[in-house]
Amino acid sequence: MIDRLPVTRGCVAGLLSALAGGCLVPQSVVSEDPTEGTNHPPVFDPATDISPREAVICVSSLDPAPREFRLERLRDPDGEPLEARWFIDYDSGFTAIQKTETLVPAEGEPVYPAATFSSIDIDPFHRTTGRPFALEVVISDGFAASDLPPRQRALSEGAYAASYRWTVLYRAGAPCE
Repeated sequence: MIDRLPVTRGCVAGLLSALAGGCLVPQSVVSEDPTEGTNHPPVFDPATDISPREAVICVSSLDPAPREFRLERLRDPDGEPLEARWFIDYDSGFTAIQKTETLVPAEGEPVYPAATFSSIDIDPFHRTTGRPFALEVVISDGFAASDLPPRQRALSEGAYAASYRWTVLYRAGAPCE
């Protein structure tokens, strides 16, 4: 059986005064935006902002005009300059950057100019292999030093990247079927 402790009015009053006896600290009633000062990633919609959209893109040296690969309507809420780096077969060990672009939105515009890569920029080695290869664009608001892993793709602290990859079959001297 539990014995009850006698509680007096003085005890309750003392407890209440102790709890209420603290002083109020002045605080702002306006809450700060938690995303202010936070970096945001660049974004695009693969369903609408990519050209071409085929699963495998055939490019021929006999094409009347070069094929152009485009990532359009890129957005970054921060409005800062972005860098687009284009790679061919990066995962196979070809870490050299094929092309670099700096993308800057027009004043007051939320959308960046398109990142583009022309089939004439495909390096000579990949024009002659006859096998499919990956063409990839990586867009970031802060690449780190090029010698940090992953090579040419490492990001600075707090930076973000978005990427897209096409599969390309280059036919030298033969038309695409």
